[in-house]
Amino acid sequence: MKVWEAVQASNSAPLYFPPLELDCDGQQLLLMDGALLNNNPVEVAFHEASLLWPEDNIALIVSIGTGTTETSNQENGKGTVLDLVDILVTIVTATSEKMEQFCRWLMVIGSKAEAIRIDPPGAGAIHADSTYPPDWKFSISQTQKFLCSSKGVRLIDLVVTRLIKNGKQEIGS
Repeated sequence: MKVWEAVQASNSAPLYFPPLELDCDGQQLLLMDGALLNNNPVEVAFHEASLLWPEDNIALIVSIGTGTTETSNQENGKGTVLDLVDILVTIVTATSEKMEQFCRWLMVIGSKAEAIRIDPPGAGAIHADSTYPPDWKFSISQTQKFLCSSKGVRLIDLVVTRLIKNGKQEIGS
C-alpha cells in the first residue's frame, strides 16, 4: 500500500466519502476510516508493533489527537434526541479516555513502555463536515496556542527526549 492510499483510506469517513477500493494480491478490499470501530487504535498499533518486532521491547507510544471539546450538558435532564446524538458523538470521539484505558492496560501487563498523549484542548470543537473557514481557523489557532504553551512545549520536549534516549540505547546495544 502506498502512503497516499493509506491517507485516502483513513480519510474515507463513512457517509462523507466513499471507501478506497484496493486490489491487494487479487483480493478486493474496501478501506475506510476506522473511527466508528476504533477512533484511537493505540492497542492495535501496539499489537502490530509487537508482532513486527517480537524481540524488541516497545519503549514509547505517542498518541497525537486532533483536539478535545467540551461536552455539552443536558438542560433539565429532558433527554432529547439531540442530547442522545451529543452523547453518541462524545462516546465515538472519546480518544483521550481510550488512551487512559491503554495506559492502565500497560501497567496490568507489566510493560515498561511509556505512553504520551498530545491533544490540544478546544481544537476539536468543529464538526467533521464543516466548511466554515472561521471554524478551521479557530481549531488551528487553538492547536498553535497549545503547542506554544508550557504544557505543549513540555510534551513535545518529553517526546523528543525519549526518542533520543531510546535511539541511543538501541545504537549502544
